[in-house]
Amino acid sequence: MKTPIAVRANNALFNSLMIFSGLTFMLVWLPLLRCLFDGETYSWGQNYFVITFSSTGIESGYFILIPFLMLYLLFFYSF
Repeated sequence: MKTPIAVRANNALFNSLMIFSGLTFMLVWLPLLRCLFDGETYSWGQNYFVITFSSTGIESGYFILIPFLMLYLLFFYSF
């Protein structure tokens, strides 16, 4: 019986998924930090399917980014 490989092989599908997830992670990370440090001068908005999230500074729309950040961190941890 062969022993399973402990490390995943480097392939193009894995690399392309990691690049895609890194780019989409910026959609959460950038507004999260910019609203925190720039305050009211930075406004952002995102559409997820039909729902629109937007905010200027730290308002109620800002707090939707925190669960999205947690999901991305769990996603990165799984790799």
